[in-house]
Amino acid sequence: MSLKVALVHLTLGVDATPASPVINHLGIEILSSSLLKSGHHPVQFDSLIQKISLNCLADCILSEDPDIVAFSLNYANWKESLRVMGQIKEINNSILCISGGYFATFHWNELVLNPACDYCIVGDGELALVAVSNAFEKRNQIETIPGIAFNDNGKAVLNRLNKVADLSALVRPDRQLLGSLEKFQKGCRKIALERSRGCNHYCSFCSIASMQMLSGDTRRRRVRDTDDLVQEIAVLKRESKIRDYWFMDATFLGQNNEKELDMLLAKKLAQLNDGDMSIEIDTRADTINPEIINYLKVAGVSKVFLGVESFDQVTLNLFGKSMMVVRNLQAIDILENAGIDYVLGTILFSPGKTIDQFYRDHAILKKIGYDHTQLLFRLKMYKGTMISKDKDCDGRGISINENYGWEIEDHRMRILWELVDSCRLALLDIVFNDLKQYFYRSQISVNQFLFLMKKTYRRMGSVIDDALVATMGNCLPDNTELNSIKEKLLDNIAAYKKELLEKYLNVDLPKLSSGHGLSGDLI
Repeated sequence: MSLKVALVHLTLGVDATPASPVINHLGIEILSSSLLKSGHHPVQFDSLIQKISLNCLADCILSEDPDIVAFSLNYANWKESLRVMGQIKEINNSILCISGGYFATFHWNELVLNPACDYCIVGDGELALVAVSNAFEKRNQIETIPGIAFNDNGKAVLNRLNKVADLSALVRPDRQLLGSLEKFQKGCRKIALERSRGCNHYCSFCSIASMQMLSGDTRRRRVRDTDDLVQEIAVLKRESKIRDYWFMDATFLGQNNEKELDMLLAKKLAQLNDGDMSIEIDTRADTINPEIINYLKVAGVSKVFLGVESFDQVTLNLFGKSMMVVRNLQAIDILENAGIDYVLGTILFSPGKTIDQFYRDHAILKKIGYDHTQLLFRLKMYKGTMISKDKDCDGRGISINENYGWEIEDHRMRILWELVDSCRLALLDIVFNDLKQYFYRSQISVNQFLFLMKKTYRRMGSVIDDALVATMGNCLPDNTELNSIKEKLLDNIAAYKKELLEKYLNVDLPKLSSGHGLSGDLI
């Protein structure tokens, strides 16, 4: 007899817009295929993709009569996930409720003490969830399974972790909800893919590196078989009308000794692309190679996320990036020359950073354009990372007075952050509130949304110029003066917003190419 296992993800903080597209939960799909291979019956739930109200989610899950319910937790959804778990346990306490994912990996000692959560899976979940399901089916002891955290009479206990799975041994993702994902508008949906897991580096702020350390797998990047990956995409092209793909790898491309394999994949993807594929990848700057990038452009790579973090060498060294500033700049030049859009991961505010270091970052970013950033500038102390130790944050970086897990001690930098934070949130509000509403009402297209978003983000450069002027004198502003400066900056943004909406919502915006994104003459 097989067990029915509900795999649940509450998708919160995603808008289904071009700025915040809907993406399938790849981790749940791989767990699902692993359970299928072991003879169990997985059922997937995604609150956004299936458009299930959070108030109805517990009833929807219970209607499938599951034996086990496993939730994937992150910083955005963990509280609501625990609430839904509690509803399930209240109705049927015999159902096993399990938490997994990055949040559960570093918060297991708190989660297992919550009566709604029976167990946590720490680290990669494929082997552990199958083992738990097999044990629960046979009524064997679960508490001895590697990678399982549990409540032992009021004490949170974690078993030694399993060795991580060989990616080539895993079955391809079970994409149960692909049909529901297809119902979202083109340009607002992507299919998640995976080429690799892990990273050869150990950046001090990175939870991926810390997760690897838990399983004794530090500084190792595991890579899937190239032919199997290409065949998976070929099958997706036959079975789905979605042609937009996003690789969820920490770093899609490898180091110098892996360039031959990178080139092989790039060429095979280029052969597969018949002109309708769009691919987004995340990678490190030191993996960017002009020849490989040119092949990847032919393959359909339209956007690259580069975690450059900073253009100040002292900051990069503090983060343990093993990166030179010049290499960050070279990677950007390569992408510019290839005509591929890019987004820079930036950390402009971090412990001990000085105004001079900040100015160094800003001078380069203003030249590049803040439209190539996410407007997320302050280091978040994720629990378990080398830099944070036991500190923690709210995890989002999108609300006023948010807890980042650390305080800015330098008075000048603290004033600068208050000004920058207020203004960036006002600019983000234009995109994620105003433009979103116009987009939902079909008053602007996908391309128009992207154009206006880029234009709005680029505004951050002049805003920071003004904020720096207010903090560069010998006599820093007091609270009254600071509030006056902030009000003036926000008034300028309000005027920009009014002009933007009046100018562009009554006329057609310039038509964008169907290539990598926005041509420079439109900004």
